[in-house]
Amino acid sequence: MTTVINEKIQKNDLKKTVIKRSGEIKKFDIEKVKKVIAWSTEGLQINPLKLESSIDIIFTDKIETKNIQENLIYHALTLTSVKEPDWRIVAGRLLMMNKWKDTQRKRGYIYGDLYSHITKMVNEKKYDDKILKIYSEKELKDS
Repeated sequence: MTTVINEKIQKNDLKKTVIKRSGEIKKFDIEKVKKVIAWSTEGLQINPLKLESSIDIIFTDKIETKNIQENLIYHALTLTSVKEPDWRIVAGRLLMMNKWKDTQRKRGYIYGDLYSHITKMVNEKKYDDKILKIYSEKELKDS
């Protein structure tokens, strides 16, 4: 099944690159955009293709991934209506993802080992040490 975004890619012969938040330049991967759209619309009574067909900014070479995310948020908000209020939830999910990625970048880490992160935060006195008394290392690593 051909999706709207695939048709746009074929039409524009899209062989573009993106600039990740880290500054790294990577080949544009439309499947990542589709995955984010699928995640943000999961469990809602809306058609993800509406958001997919609204995207317009991704057809620029060397676009920052943050700008793609912001474009998705903008279009999710513009799709919000009385008949389809769930688009505001999509926009909220996308915004939270954006904030989460910004926070990761500012703190200098990517999501990984929860136990190591919590231990580090406890040692830096940013988290209360009670969390390590309540949950075992195994429980935190399994979560």
